[in-house]
Amino acid sequence: MDFIHALRSALPSSTLSVDSEILSSHAHDTALGQDYLPASVVIFPSSDAEVTIILEISNRFSIPIVPRGAGTGMTGGCNVVGPCIVLSFVRMNRILEIDLANRIAVVEPGVITGDLQELARSHGLYYPPDPASSDRCTIGGNVAENAGGPSAFKYGVTRQYVTGLSGFYVDGTPFHLGGKLYKNVAGYDLLSLMVGQEGTLSVITKIYLRLIPYPRFRATFRASFSNYDQAIAALQAACTSSVYPAAAEFMDRTCVDAVRLHLGIEVPDGDAFVLFQLDGDQSECDVLRDVCLTHGAHDIEIALSDEDQDAFWKIRRSVSESLTAMSIAKRSHDIVVPPDQIGPYLRRAKALGKQEGVTVLGYGHLGDGNIHVNILQTGPAPILESLTEKLLRLAVDMGGSITGEHGIGLTKKKYLNLMFSDRDIACMKAIKEAFDPKGLLNPGKIF
Repeated sequence: MDFIHALRSALPSSTLSVDSEILSSHAHDTALGQDYLPASVVIFPSSDAEVTIILEISNRFSIPIVPRGAGTGMTGGCNVVGPCIVLSFVRMNRILEIDLANRIAVVEPGVITGDLQELARSHGLYYPPDPASSDRCTIGGNVAENAGGPSAFKYGVTRQYVTGLSGFYVDGTPFHLGGKLYKNVAGYDLLSLMVGQEGTLSVITKIYLRLIPYPRFRATFRASFSNYDQAIAALQAACTSSVYPAAAEFMDRTCVDAVRLHLGIEVPDGDAFVLFQLDGDQSECDVLRDVCLTHGAHDIEIALSDEDQDAFWKIRRSVSESLTAMSIAKRSHDIVVPPDQIGPYLRRAKALGKQEGVTVLGYGHLGDGNIHVNILQTGPAPILESLTEKLLRLAVDMGGSITGEHGIGLTKKKYLNLMFSDRDIACMKAIKEAFDPKGLLNPGKIF
């Protein structure tokens, strides 16, 4: 292919790979049941200069580019759908600066989220967004998807921490938006538009992130309830008292048992489980205990040390892989409903699954209503796409959204009209065309 020859001529040989295993492994994310094609070539740039060369060749040969982080996404957001250059940022992984005076981190897109969190903590600072894959996922991928995580309940998602971005438009023109700023309302908010764009509008090579003081006290509080309604009532009561948890994560009996079988670890009794993360002071534990007991909780445990807290969170972070292990096939969708509708939604969703002969369950973020809805095939009945549509439509009908933190990618593009009018979608497509008139950036995603 002529464009590969041009890339070989312009870039160091170690930057480029056409190895068949690399082409395949870099052609998809973790979305289950989603098709993909092998990449034409995978490039690992290590500088802005190399990125500009790649963009120039992409434009010259009209060959698409698929930006890629660690591939931990769950909607096919970096899946290859045709001949293309996969642009992997694994080598652009430097934490360029921790600016203590301004409490800003400046990083390249390939930085692992957990690595930034650890370095920030060593300076007494905190970067709150914490996807379940924080030990593997990258800041660039988090920005592309506007990732969240358990702490979003109190602290918000990635967009709330991005104060600046630098990179390139598709034609190679550099851009710099924001910076070490806490307030900036000049012009249209292109900075926010770039967060959650799923690699369809630009190539980002430098990210400025707001840091906050690390909490002086942290504890994880685990409580078992008989049902979700009790757990939701307890959370609502806690938030109107003197306690505002940093996170409130829920799981059901099936989720917890799947982890027990998959990892061989001890799990608590009960039918609905909530992990509360507290980061105020020690007295909050006593208040939350009283609130939970008042609302029917049992088997309450509190972990104070990092080791004990990690053991509690290991169960929650292992749910997805454990459900996959117990199933013939699995589909996962992150939907959002108003928090007080979690119980009603899950009851109706489970009933829809039963009608189709499959298991539907949910777990996730109790505080912000973000449910990871899983469809499990455990018997002969297959998972039908029509059930996915019913589950997403149910969320929208209940005042919710078809995604809360995983994005649209490939898996949900056909359902965008459940949430948006034709005019809404036309406006979004016009934005895409303005940024990427030839459709070279991550083609086939979102629309």
